[in-house]
Amino acid sequence: MFLRGFVKRLEALANIVMVVVGAVAMIVLIRNEITPVPQKSPRIKVGDRVAMTGMNWATNRATLVIVLQTRCRFCADSAAFYVKAATALENRDVHLTAVFPEPVAEARVYLGRMKIPISDVRQVELSTLRVYGTPTVILVDRNGHVAKTWLGRLEPELEEEVLSAALSLSVSIQEAVQSKQIGVPYRE
Repeated sequence: MFLRGFVKRLEALANIVMVVVGAVAMIVLIRNEITPVPQKSPRIKVGDRVAMTGMNWATNRATLVIVLQTRCRFCADSAAFYVKAATALENRDVHLTAVFPEPVAEARVYLGRMKIPISDVRQVELSTLRVYGTPTVILVDRNGHVAKTWLGRLEPELEEEVLSAALSLSVSIQEAVQSKQIGVPYRE
């Protein structure tokens, strides 16, 4: 008898909870129909023009834009690669710039703490770049167009791909032919 009363009360409580959950779900759905959640613009992709105020892309043959956040675990995990990239691309006509959503002063402290030697540091809203995850590496040509992008903590083979792609953009066709990096078709 006691058990029957307990079960009935438990069923009544479960019914009340279900009604409340259903009502909350309906309110959320109706709210989203009345005021829709803003949609993200499409992610940056190869060929897109990179929107960064004050950047003169033509100064270098290529620019490697490294998009980071100071509180991003994967950014911190990738610090050794950014140090390696800065060293490998030094004196190679590839500009390296670090972009953060946080203020430049805070970003410089972060780079210093991680021992990443990048001097060009900028504060840019990630949505302006159409970047929605960090770390993101964007290879930009001298016309300001995206040549390639990489997202997240990169495996060693992808790190090498980044460096190879940046170095290949930094070499002119004439230099590549002279150093035999590429061949010239034979014509009779």
